[in-house]
Amino acid sequence: MDIQRFIRYRALIPRYPQGIRRAEIARRLGVNRSTVTRDLAKLEICGLKITEDTDGLISLIERSNMTVSDYLVCGMGLPAIESPPVPVPENTRCALEGTPITTGYSLWDIIPDAAGEFIEMLHGNLSGYLSENAARAFKGTWNMGSWLIFEDGTGFHPLISREEAEKQDRPCWSDLARLVWRERQGTGVLCILTTDVKKRVWPRARVDVLSDATLVYLHDPEQNCSGVISLNWGEMLQMLDFLESILAKGFNKPTLGRNLLSDIKTAMIVGLQQTIDWEKRLSGMRHQPEYQFAYVISQRKK
Repeated sequence: MDIQRFIRYRALIPRYPQGIRRAEIARRLGVNRSTVTRDLAKLEICGLKITEDTDGLISLIERSNMTVSDYLVCGMGLPAIESPPVPVPENTRCALEGTPITTGYSLWDIIPDAAGEFIEMLHGNLSGYLSENAARAFKGTWNMGSWLIFEDGTGFHPLISREEAEKQDRPCWSDLARLVWRERQGTGVLCILTTDVKKRVWPRARVDVLSDATLVYLHDPEQNCSGVISLNWGEMLQMLDFLESILAKGFNKPTLGRNLLSDIKTAMIVGLQQTIDWEKRLSGMRHQPEYQFAYVISQRKK
């Protein structure tokens, strides 16, 4: 489903508990009811949660109720588990995400004993259940790396290295970060940026909106950073422009992260005063979350 059709449906279908009938949707969009039925199925695949009551009223569940695992299942196209979910005791919540569930999977049917780090995230709740999507996410996210997933179900699997991204026909973070800011501001998003593809960090991530205060999960041991940070995406891009302009002058990323003056050879070529001025500006940035994110994704341009 293209983004424009997705937006039209999202604007037309009211939020729960309000509702609209299938025939009314068809009338307003000028399509057949069968087309609406087909589109509603696509919307759910794209990540919208749709409910229909006994009177035939269709409504949307607010995106704020969509969990990290909901985004991952849609954006990564994770397969269903072979065995269907089972009914769970009344008033059960997902042991990982805390959402109310009526069906799910027992923890130990999904999580192996060796998953010690994952078990720590359950806060001692070792006899509970996982929601269907939380279970699918756990099963399907080994070596997942970084992901940028939007509420319409569009999922990007970017790489930091521009060279590797081109080899694997995947987006480069530096380019993608600029693209989505132009095209998707105000859209629900799940952003996970990690320099360690083997570390399963998604259970600690947060769903948010791409804006001037976007919650992202950043895992970068080099900067001693692993957790949710809030960043102004626009300001992050300004810092990214600055960092990449320095890289273009011949400095490398480790020097950029420590002190430009540690590379005295390049500093002398660029100009000592210019290098000092840049370093003063950088020293005021390095503690900011926007810098931490921009530093990880910065690349020397061709």
